Amino acid sequence: MDIVRHRENGFIVDVEDVDGLAHWSQWVLEHSSEMASVRKNGRSTAEENTYEKQLPMWRALMSGFVVVEQ
Repeated sequence: MDIVRHRENGFIVDVEDVDGLAHWSQWVLEHSSEMASVRKNGRSTAEENTYEKQLPMWRALMSGFVVVEQ
């Protein structure tokens, strides 16, 4: 949720917000011409945040807390 920007690279609704989910699902269907950029941005965000790309960040965070034997 920290990397999703509403209507820019995805859509955010509160947990169990059925009305919000229905609203934004309908919005997507009615605004298909605007979805190309959301899909492109979402794909880019996903590629920038793969597990492999997060490994250096996690290593740095855990440095000193967790000892990994090689």
